[in-house]
Amino acid sequence: MSTITADSTPSLQIKASQDFASWLEQQNLSLAFTTYQTNRLFFVSGQANGRLKLHERLFDKPMGLCVAANRLYMTTRYQIWDFHNLLDSGEKSQETDRLYLPHTAYTTGDVNAHEIVLDNAGKVIFVNTDFSCLATISPDYSFVPIWQPPFISKLVAEDRCHLNGLAMVEGKPAYVTACSTTDTAAGWRNHRLDGGVVIDVNHNEIIATGLSMPHSPRWYQGKLWLLNSGTGEFGYIQDHQFHPITFCPGFVRGLAFWQNFAFIGLSQLRSQSFTGLTLEKRLMSEGNRPQSGLMVIDLKTGEPLHWLYFQSVIEELFDVVVLPGVHQPQVIGLQEEEIQRLVTFPNSGGIVTTKPTAKRPSKGAKPPIAGLPTSPPAPLLQGEGGNIIAPPFPTREGGLGGLGQTVRYQRVYHLNTSNALNYDELTFPRLQQRWQKTPPKGELTGLSASLDGSIVGFAIAERLNPETAEIISLFVLPEYRKQGIGTRLVAYLERELKTQGCQELVLTYSTSLLTNTALEPLLQKLKWQPPQINGEFRQRNKQIKTPNTTAEMVVLDQPTVQYYALQNLTVEQSLSYNHLSFPKIQPRWSRQQPKGQLVGILAEVAGEKVGLVLAEIFSTPPQTQPEVEVISLFVLPDYRHQGIGTGLIKTLEMGLTALGCGQMKLVYKSTDITNLALEPLLKRQKWQTQVNFLLGKTTTEKVSQAPWLTKYPLPNKFTVFPWSELTDADQKQLEKLDYPAALSPFGKTPAEPLNSLGLRYETELVGWMVTHRVATDAIRYSTMFVDKRFQRLGRGISLLSQSILRQVNSTVPYCLFAVQQENPAMLEFVHKHLEPYLMEVTHSYVAFKQLGG
Repeated sequence: MSTITADSTPSLQIKASQDFASWLEQQNLSLAFTTYQTNRLFFVSGQANGRLKLHERLFDKPMGLCVAANRLYMTTRYQIWDFHNLLDSGEKSQETDRLYLPHTAYTTGDVNAHEIVLDNAGKVIFVNTDFSCLATISPDYSFVPIWQPPFISKLVAEDRCHLNGLAMVEGKPAYVTACSTTDTAAGWRNHRLDGGVVIDVNHNEIIATGLSMPHSPRWYQGKLWLLNSGTGEFGYIQDHQFHPITFCPGFVRGLAFWQNFAFIGLSQLRSQSFTGLTLEKRLMSEGNRPQSGLMVIDLKTGEPLHWLYFQSVIEELFDVVVLPGVHQPQVIGLQEEEIQRLVTFPNSGGIVTTKPTAKRPSKGAKPPIAGLPTSPPAPLLQGEGGNIIAPPFPTREGGLGGLGQTVRYQRVYHLNTSNALNYDELTFPRLQQRWQKTPPKGELTGLSASLDGSIVGFAIAERLNPETAEIISLFVLPEYRKQGIGTRLVAYLERELKTQGCQELVLTYSTSLLTNTALEPLLQKLKWQPPQINGEFRQRNKQIKTPNTTAEMVVLDQPTVQYYALQNLTVEQSLSYNHLSFPKIQPRWSRQQPKGQLVGILAEVAGEKVGLVLAEIFSTPPQTQPEVEVISLFVLPDYRHQGIGTGLIKTLEMGLTALGCGQMKLVYKSTDITNLALEPLLKRQKWQTQVNFLLGKTTTEKVSQAPWLTKYPLPNKFTVFPWSELTDADQKQLEKLDYPAALSPFGKTPAEPLNSLGLRYETELVGWMVTHRVATDAIRYSTMFVDKRFQRLGRGISLLSQSILRQVNSTVPYCLFAVQQENPAMLEFVHKHLEPYLMEVTHSYVAFKQLGG
């Protein structure tokens, strides 16, 4: 194990392979790498004594690096830095033989600039990730776009495909990597597993697909190399395919070459962005944990030659470059005295050191210094930046490093769905994921906690109606937790919302170790009501403003909710209420017409239709009570959380009881809105709920990659035929088969002719795969059965494969799978063979209530 000498943070712990330092010394090179997670630019070099030397300097979100002769370029949060080496060839400053000065900064704005290169004319080109383009710097603009992917329709700061890496060939942009081909705001986040692509810049052509968050493309020795970050693999592209040569124990990002060696950066797995990747599953299966650091790979063998791992502080790396012929590199930081005192000029004979100022000439308090803050910033003025709504407080002794630093709490003004996503890394649960499922309806109120100018905590609330707000995100950086910051964020947010006239706060969260140990004690301390528990979810509320007498009179004078029965509805009449239905009635009727009588209850407030419940009454044999299915329940967003949904269901129950109906049924899919709104309502009304189906969704492109699709051909005695060609003889044979009623091939809706299939053994019907068209672009695989004589021989897989392949060869892109809970064999098959090729897995539930009991 190599020994480390570091002029860096004392708590930084590093392990390295044996002789790594000596190897760097022998190769006559040093390395530079960035870690925006800790705002550091690092240099790594070897020494003659066999020890590694690390040198670090702080910059604001350093990312891409580029070395060109005596220059070093680096992208940061809103600037591109051009560093100049102050030392001539053979010259040293103490032991340093390469001394970089931050010479010029080009202000680009916060465009999330990733990699940076120089072309053959010396022009700076960088990957503008937020605007999904390649760009260059300009004296007149923040940046000038020079190329964008063909699928990107508009240059807008939405990080649509996560364009991240650029490879040059003969000094010109040649290839880029992106995490997806999406053209929507942050759309790449839903395609992390296999949506990554490589694009030929010159031909505007995608040359490789199916990658997992690819990064760092490089053209070297006649090959296009890259890092398939989500699988932890280093390899190259050939014949439109990625060929891995080395697996690395981390999220690989940052790639450089020297002779026959590759230098690769490793990062640990960030929980929100990296969870569920193939890399994570592989490491877990091998009993390993992800590393952060550097690896050296021998290109001749693909084997790791040396490594350096960080054991603390550094969790993520972004870019790495090689500094050939450099033994001891250093960079002058923005906060050191050297940047003030070291100067050069023509014929100076080298670096000149100026005299320090003996005494500050002005009186009064020491003025603030521009650049990276070394003390708490001055209070911000009220405006877009926010205004301080609470005085700063010193941390308790030992907190935040025991430095007596102060935290400031500020209202973030003009927060909306677009700019709030800029804080996505500081949200929990993540807003990006929340708003993909449930777009915000009300005004947002944000509150930040900052320390030395950097945000360390953030809370966001959404107004559900004039009196009620929901806290939708609360987050404090891990290293600043247990300091009371989260408690103060919620307390100050309560106070801010109270001044806005809000009377009640609501917070819904899932149970986890974090919420149990951190959130719940916080809420209890602030005197929130005990939680209402619904499975893994809990909902708590707090009255933050007690209505006075006047306010109570206003409430009493408000119009009451009126409920009206809509009986004997026709399909055409029900479509006029499509905007008041969930799930939407229009697509339902396009798939299947009602079989029974339609009834509904309409809720009105002051003449405005604000809610609706629809149900279908099915005819039953004489002497039995009719059964009812609730097919839609909806309340306008502005009128939710006022008991109207409950009133609709209760009024419907009373009407159906009067009609002599026996049982109500409601089938629904598990989603955030059903988990948090529908299920508590049903529980209060004493409905019984059980799992109905496991539901899966994927595309034909994704499922076509499953190896078992062609692995189980049917023997000659078996024949697959279209279900639409079912004969009378088949029908008679079907009646003899012993199959559960739930697996009947006959239902309320006709089978999809494209790929509904029957299976014969010789002339005998022995099975079926029945599908249904649930939308113009989607087919549901509803019912599969194979006679028990052939179940263990894999004939069911063969039948399903035949059905899927017919859809793959069609123009219908989406596949839906519905497996009943009472079908354990099929559930096992889905979990074992089908789930890796699904985009989404959830459940549907069926709720029952007996009427008149």
